[in-house]
Amino acid sequence: MESLLLKAKSNTQVLIFLLSLFVITRILLYFAGFLGMNLFPNYQVPPDYAVVQGHDFTSSQLSIQTDISQLKKPSFEDLRKFDSVWYLGIAENGYDTYNINEPHPSANWVFFPLYPLLVFLVESISKYDSTVVGTVLSNLFLLVSLLYFYGICLKRGLKQEHAQVAVLLLLVFPTAIFYAVPYTESLFLMLSLITVYYAMQKRYFLAFLFGGLSAVTRNLGFVNLFFVVGTLLIEHRLYRFKWKDAKYLGYAVISALPLAGYLLYMKWLTGDLLAPITEQSINWYRKTVAPFSNYIHFIQKPYFSGNGGWENGLLAFIIANAVLVIFAAFLIMRWKDIRRNAHEWLFFAYGLLLMLIPFASAEFLQSIPRYVMVAFPFYIYFADVLKNNKPLQMFYFMMFFLLHIVYAICYFNGYFFVV
Repeated sequence: MESLLLKAKSNTQVLIFLLSLFVITRILLYFAGFLGMNLFPNYQVPPDYAVVQGHDFTSSQLSIQTDISQLKKPSFEDLRKFDSVWYLGIAENGYDTYNINEPHPSANWVFFPLYPLLVFLVESISKYDSTVVGTVLSNLFLLVSLLYFYGICLKRGLKQEHAQVAVLLLLVFPTAIFYAVPYTESLFLMLSLITVYYAMQKRYFLAFLFGGLSAVTRNLGFVNLFFVVGTLLIEHRLYRFKWKDAKYLGYAVISALPLAGYLLYMKWLTGDLLAPITEQSINWYRKTVAPFSNYIHFIQKPYFSGNGGWENGLLAFIIANAVLVIFAAFLIMRWKDIRRNAHEWLFFAYGLLLMLIPFASAEFLQSIPRYVMVAFPFYIYFADVLKNNKPLQMFYFMMFFLLHIVYAICYFNGYFFVV
């Protein structure tokens, strides 16, 4: 009885810790947006300047409101930017009905359906605006993600103090603003964590189910299914198939149904089964390239801003390296443990795929910081590799938090590069 009470007390403390971090980071994010909207010009709106005549000088200065009552207050509509417009547009009006073989503007088929479907369902029930619903859902998905992430950290052998470090780093990642706005990042993170958590518990039906749902959230969802299949192969040696293993094939078929349904719908709607992929190269200027060619391109010809303001090459390069260094350090420092443990190899390969595939999705580093933020093994490896190196750990936190605030301010002010 006493042990149960101690466990309950410990769980309560964990919940309070996670909820406190969640609330604090939400407040800081939106406060940064509030300050940014009133101190810095909007990227898409010409700022007002006033000529100021001093005692012995004349200068042109950015006009800033002096009365608190006149300050801009962040609203839910200020969060509806960039891809949010597309996701919420699907929730409100459905997918575009063009035929893919005919000339057409950029179609919304490239945005996978689960997130807008959930927004549509909740909006229909609650009667709240889709922007409000999308924002609330994204934050709720993040909160659930923190619970599963903390559980995975402990299952991976991290002490509580190190698990807390991993959680905090996840919340202050430079592009963590996307967990708080109507984007798919928090939903995909949650589904990925649930998939891995249940696979580690050998609850394969749930693992396949949530992995299948992640595949209709973002195109990287197949990596989650890769982890489930890999765990099955290690635990049950399915390459020596027996009839008792047929249930796992059934689970795999069920996991494929959401994506199959989406693609068949695309075939009916557009005439192309693979319209979400085909459209990427037609109107969205994305194509598959050799892995790391965008990274090498930056090294050969460094640039600060590119693609008409849609990319900040320097920041993307810094963030990418910060993540890559931790993966490389973990591989070197834990090599003896990894090479003898198939589960360690699988988890490392899983995290590596989540991180590396985006490096093969475009010719430039555009969106790389946002894409790699869901590669959650990075945060676990960080807490492990740097647990005895407080100065370097602090350097990461300070750098990430600084960029975290910069990205938040720029998101609220409509700077394209943040996406």
